Amino acid sequence: MWHGDYPVRATARPIDCEVLIIISRSTEIFAGGGEAMPAVNREVSECPVDATMRVIAGRWKGTILWRLQDGPKRTGELKRSIPGITERMLILRLQELVADGIVEREDKKTFPPCVYYSLSSYGRTISPLIDLISRWGCAHLERLSPK
Repeated sequence: MWHGDYPVRATARPIDCEVLIIISRSTEIFAGGGEAMPAVNREVSECPVDATMRVIAGRWKGTILWRLQDGPKRTGELKRSIPGITERMLILRLQELVADGIVEREDKKTFPPCVYYSLSSYGRTISPLIDLISRWGCAHLERLSPK
């Protein structure tokens, strides 16, 4: 089953607005019967804006990147600094950012577990963009607020 250019998981219940399954991240798509089907690898658009949005778009990613600009943070620190995010969603988004090479994960291998996340050297190149988006967002929110 396809939704535009993206395959979707066949389910009986409605699916929320999160990106359902993106081919470039998955190796298999599970159809209604649960059988595995090989995923088709879609070509990445050559549009630089699309390439950037593919990395930073998605619920919470911008906020995570914004928070990590201040330096390395433990998972719990990040969760407390982002009201409303669940631990599961935070971990999922961090895993995506690590897979894209934007964020580094450092496991201190201690008990209790101590894991730090920080922007990679490549991820720091996105900081000016995050700052610009933040300034634009503040101006936009001010524009929308009742006078």
